[in-house]
Amino acid sequence: MQITVKLFSMFRHYAGVDEVMVELDTGATVSDLLDALAKRFDNQVFVDDETLLMLLVNKNNAPRQTVLTEGDVVHLLPILGGG
Repeated sequence: MQITVKLFSMFRHYAGVDEVMVELDTGATVSDLLDALAKRFDNQVFVDDETLLMLLVNKNNAPRQTVLTEGDVVHLLPILGGG
């Protein structure tokens, strides 16, 4: 199945693109997608520290165990903090 991934901030920087299509097996999870991105871009930033990552699947917050379906759009954003 094909998943569209939209990358923001540091994820865009490390991938060198702002959007990418990823082919995954049926039943794959967001975690599987992050592993695929880490391999594709040879960068562990996609899987290292989940506290720095906000995941949206079809514009809804999603945990890493969310099962993806054909045509889903996943947004990867860093969590911004401040005071």
